[in-house]
Amino acid sequence: MNFRTQKYNSPIPRLDLIPLLNVMMVVLAFFILIALSLGTPSKTVEVQLPKGEAGGEIVGEVNENSQIVYLNARGQFLFQEQTFAETEIQEPIALYLEENSQNIAFLVPNPDVPYERVMGVLTQMQDIYGDRIALGLFAH
Repeated sequence: MNFRTQKYNSPIPRLDLIPLLNVMMVVLAFFILIALSLGTPSKTVEVQLPKGEAGGEIVGEVNENSQIVYLNARGQFLFQEQTFAETEIQEPIALYLEENSQNIAFLVPNPDVPYERVMGVLTQMQDIYGDRIALGLFAH
């Protein structure tokens, strides 16, 4: 038996790494996606939108006797062509509403005033005057 003289005619086996790397990248991408979706809590805020028709309920119509209280971006109020601070505005509004028992005053904020500020001022005024003061917006 001549084992040493026997020659193998087959070539050296070759290992192709490209398909192996493709499979490894797919597995790695899968685990990264799973880790990102399970690892971090959601940073969204759940907001409950009001139901109903657009525009909501119309409380009152502006007529020639209605007064508009403007709230500017600096936190000042413009009422009957005079500027008032937040602490001074209550008296002129009360006087107007006493003299005009059938009318409504409208609070119209500047678009640059933050929503929380507008709702805070409107809530304070509605606590004092009830439904005689409403939020007014200009249609653009």
